[in-house]
Amino acid sequence: MNERKKRGDILNNRRYHILEVINQRGYARFADLCSEFEVSAATMRRDLVALDQEGLIHRVHGGAKSINPPTERPAVLSTYERSILAPQEKVLIAQCAFQLLHNGDSIIIDDSTTCLELARIIASSNLVLNVITNSFDIALLLKEHMSIELFFIGGIVHKTTAATYGAIAEQMTENLSCNILFAGADAVHPEKGFLNNRLDIIPLKQAMMKASSKTIVLADHTKFNRSAMMQIAPFDKVDYVITDDQLNDDIYNSFGENKSKIVRASIDKI
Repeated sequence: MNERKKRGDILNNRRYHILEVINQRGYARFADLCSEFEVSAATMRRDLVALDQEGLIHRVHGGAKSINPPTERPAVLSTYERSILAPQEKVLIAQCAFQLLHNGDSIIIDDSTTCLELARIIASSNLVLNVITNSFDIALLLKEHMSIELFFIGGIVHKTTAATYGAIAEQMTENLSCNILFAGADAVHPEKGFLNNRLDIIPLKQAMMKASSKTIVLADHTKFNRSAMMQIAPFDKVDYVITDDQLNDDIYNSFGENKSKIVRASIDKI
């Protein structure tokens, strides 16, 4: 990775976490943000201006506030908001996941942003696949690909993530039989397994797991050793976790015998 890409990744990661702090608190003081992120006032000002111009926050005198009042704040970040976290790492993970695919495979790809990167790679390939998804972004990306048989899971549409969920989606998924599920998670924890903050999507993710012979979680290093509201599945229900090479050894080793399921993707392994 060249220096320009490294600087870009650091910048995007910081802005994502700034956005996360502002959304969690509703309002954050400028001085507090400078102190917490250990950056100069000029750097923080540039970050807030960029987030404001993207329509993700409101800059106000002395700080910044969320565009949504606390009572109206969405349960999850939008696809764009999630995609600016560790973008290079997501591509790396997706490239590693792509190596597991073969002509004729039937796969489920859920609505995570790393899975969206995998779909982009599939769209540029000549693989003959059956692809099932609940993501409008992924469906639109693959709908005209001549070698892809696309199956869209219907249901209630989540406005923030542009993906379906609910009882109809779960019933449709229960009747499927696939080779591999590629799924995202909000958190990967050594004891708690795989977790998510959106409680309404968890039954669908679990149905996807039951419909698949193999489950592979795609999660960048920022998701590790974090917690979220509810468990999707324990470690023994998942075959592999593909992450990036920024996952440090201390966190990797904290997973004990389960670390054998964790693949740290790097340029050299692809």
